[in-house]
Amino acid sequence: MTHVEEPTAATPHTSGAVAAEGFAIPPRQRWAGLGVVLVGTLIVALDSTIVGVALTRIGRAMDAGPDIQWVVTANLLAVAVSLPAAGWIADRVGAKQVFLTALALFSVASLGAALAPNLAVLVGFRALQGLCAGIINPISMTIVLDLFPPSERGRAMGVWGLVAMTAPAVGPTLGGYLVDAVSWHWLFLPDVPLGIAGAIAGRRLLVDSPVRPRTALDAVGLVLGASGLALFLFALSQSRQWGWGTPRTIGCLVTSLVLLAAFVVHAGRRTQPLLELRLLHTQVFRRSLVVIGLVTVPQYARAVFVPLQFQQLRGYSALKVGAMLTPSAVMTALSMAIGGRLVDRMGARRPAIAGCLLMLVGTAGNAFISSTAPVWWITLALSVQGLGVGMVMIPITVVGLNALPDASLTQASTLRSLTNQAGAAVAVAMLFALVNARLAVAHSTVASQHAYNLAFQVSMVALVVAIAVSARLPARPQGRG
Repeated sequence: MTHVEEPTAATPHTSGAVAAEGFAIPPRQRWAGLGVVLVGTLIVALDSTIVGVALTRIGRAMDAGPDIQWVVTANLLAVAVSLPAAGWIADRVGAKQVFLTALALFSVASLGAALAPNLAVLVGFRALQGLCAGIINPISMTIVLDLFPPSERGRAMGVWGLVAMTAPAVGPTLGGYLVDAVSWHWLFLPDVPLGIAGAIAGRRLLVDSPVRPRTALDAVGLVLGASGLALFLFALSQSRQWGWGTPRTIGCLVTSLVLLAAFVVHAGRRTQPLLELRLLHTQVFRRSLVVIGLVTVPQYARAVFVPLQFQQLRGYSALKVGAMLTPSAVMTALSMAIGGRLVDRMGARRPAIAGCLLMLVGTAGNAFISSTAPVWWITLALSVQGLGVGMVMIPITVVGLNALPDASLTQASTLRSLTNQAGAAVAVAMLFALVNARLAVAHSTVASQHAYNLAFQVSMVALVVAIAVSARLPARPQGRG
């Protein structure tokens, strides 16, 4: 544990510094700054899900055929390229400047995507959006932690998480409405004024975070980490089309794992690597990442397989499925605020276990249903699962980051974002493989429903393990590391 001295007249403000009278940043400025961060979080989170429902319409308009998948794939790979370097850039330039620059560029990319005349241009601007998103995601978390003292981080992260977790839930519904009511171009246009307004307001409202001098960019680490992660995510995303046993899938996965293993070895030999993997030696932080990875499985089972089964087995529209998911999004929003307050008062262990139990109950409600199960029951089960999400994610995130020195928050936030990104890709690929294997031999609606149920049954196993790991977290509120 590292003791951080209080600032004096001769000591510049550092992240999370605490003055004798209280935290150095006035409360009004903290919450105004959080509002700016939420703008960036909102448009990036919506962008990650809002496009999926419109791919068919965009492909038809551009006569793109199967190549339309690159609208999503290019964005995914770009995130993987920029994410490993986000911590180094923020430490070198300053989190505020990096965040505002990325937000402004994201707005430009959104305008370019909205006006794209052909698929190649659209894919290019989607890649630029991904590069910016890979930076905005971890840096926004760092800025929130910089703005608030450790004793209030739970409440602030609850508000941040409310937007970060709820926006993807409403994204498909909003996307379906915009495509049907206006055109696919409007999927990107709202980002432009929001992003520009956030970038302008942020120059005055956000606090200049300290620049932490580092060595020259770890170019070898960047190449190994970015290419390994990008290839890994690409292989997982393409496995549904190529097949798990094909040489292409196996070759890409093996190559990506070799690159990532080389990255880990390289990082361990450097004094200041691109990504500070030594932070994983801190037990509380490491356990928090494990829980985040495990909880990702039921989250994506809900987000991916509920729409699929209702659209394919019951013929529901994207808009109708989105309406079904809305109550769970509302419950997630409520629990984010609750989880944030609870971790400040009682630590992470009890809220995290309670949240995992709620998720387990809600997931079980969808794990053994029949093809004629009433919609109200499924919606109720999804809502219970949504209620548990915020009870887990915010306490787990806060306790993990508070266990580290403030100087490590940028690197830790990057590792947390990487865990979420990789966990989501692995969860979706794994669940798709299992469900598709069952669907391949399903010759009735009943058998098809059982195949979709398997995704939620696997999720239950992940949640049981998450409960066991959460039980080993600190029982009391933790200050900074």
